[in-house]
Amino acid sequence: MPADDSATPNPRVSESQANASVTFQALGSGLRLRILRELASGDRGVADLSATLDVAPATVRYHLGVLLQDGIVDKGLVHREGRIGRPRDHFRLRQSHVIDGFPVRRYETLSEILLSVVTAFLPPARWQRALYEAGRASGRQLVAAIGGEVHGDGWTPERFVRDCLAGPFAAMGLQTEVVDLRKDRVQYRAFTCPFQELAVKYPDRICDHLDVGFHEGVAEGLGPGVVTRRLACMGHGAPYCEYSLRWTKHPPRSVA
Repeated sequence: MPADDSATPNPRVSESQANASVTFQALGSGLRLRILRELASGDRGVADLSATLDVAPATVRYHLGVLLQDGIVDKGLVHREGRIGRPRDHFRLRQSHVIDGFPVRRYETLSEILLSVVTAFLPPARWQRALYEAGRASGRQLVAAIGGEVHGDGWTPERFVRDCLAGPFAAMGLQTEVVDLRKDRVQYRAFTCPFQELAVKYPDRICDHLDVGFHEGVAEGLGPGVVTRRLACMGHGAPYCEYSLRWTKHPPRSVA
């Protein structure tokens, strides 16, 4: 059997970690990536893939087995007209399974179209409020979805770093660095942004309304008395975005 670096999934890992594990397992093998590219153009059999990729059928079957186990491809039987014997296995990409990074997807155009619709058909005061409120609701929902105490009771700067920055923020594509952490405040920088291309092009819409609303929603989700402030912004030319969160009321004691 061909050597492979795949690992048995840990049932205790988070959903985002599990999805990342499947992605790296699928795309981390050059041969599996080649198989996926072939299947992206239509159903294929082992013999077809073996001939096209110039790889032994046993090797192709092994890697297809990995992709089947991860739910990335489906297998079906095909009866060939005029042929006698057992139907042949055919493999296809599973349409309901999305693999991050394959095929390459870029949503900037769709995002820009939607943003243009919002700003073209609403007066400035209304689209500014709409983007702010959308960001604010998203920030509150993100904190609530993490779990823990109802309404964010029990949030501390330490817990925010551990459960937000290193969790959902990282999953959203935010690479962050904490520059100041105290018992009543945290200051951090973000070197990446999920809306970076649009933010540079439309900082007034993305940065000054959607992003401001998002971080104020996060602060609200962390509990009463938490105040956020943006100190730097990539959309406005800074090398990173920088934010501070300050607990104006003494936060509860951190629980490990």
